[in-house]
Amino acid sequence: MLPPTCESLLQHIRRANYQAAIWRQCLDAEMDIPPGCHGWRIVDGELKIVWLIRPPARDSILEFIHCGCKTGCETHRCSCKKAMIQCTDVCTCAGCMNAAIDDEQSDKEMEEEEEL
Repeated sequence: MLPPTCESLLQHIRRANYQAAIWRQCLDAEMDIPPGCHGWRIVDGELKIVWLIRPPARDSILEFIHCGCKTGCETHRCSCKKAMIQCTDVCTCAGCMNAAIDDEQSDKEMEEEEEL
């Protein structure tokens, strides 16, 4: 299963903002808050949640491309590198040179370099 995307976060924020707008106007005699474009859409007279506007990932990722390289994922023999994606936790590669940089780890490395 893929982790939540920025797109799904945006839709959730829109729905939360819509709910806050309802609460702000709850004491008004007439509320004018149409639900469209606020993380919902109207389908056959019913509100439906909009989870995403575009696909969460390219089709190649959705087909679960992963590798099990033994040589560091530096050549196009690596199925991930060949598909132009970074290796993920699903991969069982050894000594991977194609993994995403961990922001926390890179921050620590930068701090260590600055101390020297």
